[in-house]
Amino acid sequence: MKKLKGKWAVKQVLKKLLHPRKFLRFLKLTKKGKRLGRAYDDAQLTLYSKMLPSGFLHYGYFEDPDTAPEKVSFHDIEQAQLLYAELITAQIVDKESPVLDCGCGMGGLIELLLQEKFAPVALTPDRVQIQHIRKKFPDVPLIEGKFEAMPVADYRGFFGTVITSESLQYLKLDGALPVMAEILKPGGRWIACDYFRIGEASEKSGHQWDEFTHALSENGWEITGQQDITPNILPTMAYLDMLGARLGLPVFTFAIDKLKKEKPALSYLLEDVMGRLEEVVLDNLKTVHPETFAQKKKYMRLVIERT
Repeated sequence: MKKLKGKWAVKQVLKKLLHPRKFLRFLKLTKKGKRLGRAYDDAQLTLYSKMLPSGFLHYGYFEDPDTAPEKVSFHDIEQAQLLYAELITAQIVDKESPVLDCGCGMGGLIELLLQEKFAPVALTPDRVQIQHIRKKFPDVPLIEGKFEAMPVADYRGFFGTVITSESLQYLKLDGALPVMAEILKPGGRWIACDYFRIGEASEKSGHQWDEFTHALSENGWEITGQQDITPNILPTMAYLDMLGARLGLPVFTFAIDKLKKEKPALSYLLEDVMGRLEEVVLDNLKTVHPETFAQKKKYMRLVIERT
């Protein structure tokens, strides 16, 4: 069996960097990064389609909040994600007007809206998602770009419903609220399902709840329906936390130890990088710890309308 030797690898890299013609090739490839990125996008789409066949990118909704992570399967996650989406579509009252899925992800909600005979319009700034949506739903209108920058003049009073399913956290309220007011029909509904920071949560992911509700009030919006579903998304958190603790972190530690044993020189060169990477891994595990999440955040299903 062939082995990768550190000296050989360094030598091969230096040979290309020091050879004029090969170095020129390196520069050309650097300039073509965007073109090569498309090949990466295709690979990423293939990965997503196999890992997330339902097309949903959210935490899901478990009817039984006490579901143990050891008993959760991929099928359970998919069913929880479908139930989460059905909780959203159940809040749509205008059955005739177009429904904007703001931050459509891989199209799970789009598919459900089509099945329930709605007329969805997709919006995403992500080029991988754009490719996927165009391929899977060629007849669904797609707005490419950020919500805050969408062409308001083309969609003034157009939508009966706008849905932000775990995409509200990415919107800048000072730009998003005026757009929302313009594109919704009179009497239209904004349905939001997302997590919010509460208290003095140090993590910046998600809007701060009190600041969010204050911004709504100041801009002529009111919450006409709400449900705290924090307990119902925690089984997914617990499952991810279990996978990280029992699989992800041990595999990462094993890889580092193996590198130290078999490639001590390379391990020495990378020890600072590996140390930083381990900190990132541990930090990410903290964000999906269910107790930590419940202390710092709450997950809300909201119906928001103009006052």
